[in-house]
Amino acid sequence: MYTEESIEVFLKEQGRLYDEPVAETVEEAEEFLGETLDFESEDKELGRVIYRAAEKVTYGTEEGTVFLEFADDASGLSGLDTVRIEFTGENLNDFEETVLEAFREKLGVEEKILSYPSATLDGGLSIWSWTRENEESQTESLFEIRANEKKTEVCDKVSLVVTTQPCEKYAIKDGENQ
Repeated sequence: MYTEESIEVFLKEQGRLYDEPVAETVEEAEEFLGETLDFESEDKELGRVIYRAAEKVTYGTEEGTVFLEFADDASGLSGLDTVRIEFTGENLNDFEETVLEAFREKLGVEEKILSYPSATLDGGLSIWSWTRENEESQTESLFEIRANEKKTEVCDKVSLVVTTQPCEKYAIKDGENQ
């Protein structure tokens, strides 16, 4: 089901979650994907529950896993708001460049690049983001590529992320979180 082309289509389709949710519940997400999801983890402090798709994803020569993150917090926000496709390996430097080139070709130059050190990653994390402005002049994240890079400058994880968090809680307007 998941190939390089279908990943790109799948990620593009997730954009519909901004305006019209594809899935509010795990059951609806399973129906949309056509497969059963496995519980991965829960963070009660952040109000997040993460499920993993059993079927692996292939992008080029790399194999990854699809994670679906559901919000369930005190503000009343709930439902699927983040889809993350995660690829791990000992050296994904070439894969990182391949993915960046492919999505730059499809989406244009990214809006921002964040790169910072992280003690927990034994190196750092780089994030390339593509965004859009919604009808309320708020900036929403459309797509991100995240790469964990060790101190040895070897990339060991690349994630393709569609964050569809509701703009009223997470969007940036006039340089501040709302």
